[in-house]
Amino acid sequence: MAGSWIDIKGKDGTFGAYLALPPTGKGPGIVLFQEIFGVNRHIRACADQYALDGYVVIAPDMFWRQKPRLELGYTPDEIHDHLDKAASVQCPIQFHYAEKDAMIPLDPAVESVKQAFAGKPAEVHVYRNADHGFNCWERGTYYQPAAALAHGRTLQFFATHLSQA
Repeated sequence: MAGSWIDIKGKDGTFGAYLALPPTGKGPGIVLFQEIFGVNRHIRACADQYALDGYVVIAPDMFWRQKPRLELGYTPDEIHDHLDKAASVQCPIQFHYAEKDAMIPLDPAVESVKQAFAGKPAEVHVYRNADHGFNCWERGTYYQPAAALAHGRTLQFFATHLSQA
């Protein structure tokens, strides 16, 4: 099973997106947002994985205006911290954090997320003994027990919140 790149026409231009279809060719849809590294080999593999779980997955190229199909490797430099937008989130949302993540420490970063999403349909999961990038098998910090648990929790979340109608 392999996905493919497609073109999507928007009001200000055409951009690419990686589309992965389940074996049945249809199912509930999810949008998989890339990391800062683009829709790289790992993000495409994640899309394919969720497609095999029965979901139609699209991973849009978020950097298409600056550099279409940007694909970077993994380096220590990453970005986060957009909690000022939390008030506008109305849909169910799920977060996965690593206990030993020095880039996104439990206190204050994860605690700030918990506070920003208090009272919203949000789940926050912290994985013991896991480090930053624990779900990415291309990193030295890949931690299979946490990755498997996060994948299972994500599938359960999708089954609860996405309609099969």
